[in-house]
Amino acid sequence: IEVKSHKIYRFLRLSSSLIYFTHLWINSLVRKAYTLVSVDASSACLQFVTTLALSIIASCLIITLSKYKRWRWLKKLYS
Repeated sequence: IEVKSHKIYRFLRLSSSLIYFTHLWINSLVRKAYTLVSVDASSACLQFVTTLALSIIASCLIITLSKYKRWRWLKKLYS
C-alpha cells in the first residue's frame, strides 16, 4: 500500500518514539502520585489510561515546544 506523504505522519512518528521512551518514566510518576493521593494503585486499567494520556500529552508538548528557538534543545529527546 502506498500512502501519500503528509505532515501528520512525521508528527506521529516522532510522537510514537517519545511515547515509547517516556512511558515507563511517567508510569512511575503516576504510581507515586496515586500513593500520595491514596488512589487504589491496584487498578491497572486506570493506571494505564492515565499513563497513556500523560505520555501522549508530554510527547505533543515536547514536539510543539521544540519548534521554538528557546526550547530547541528538546529536539535531542527525539531526534
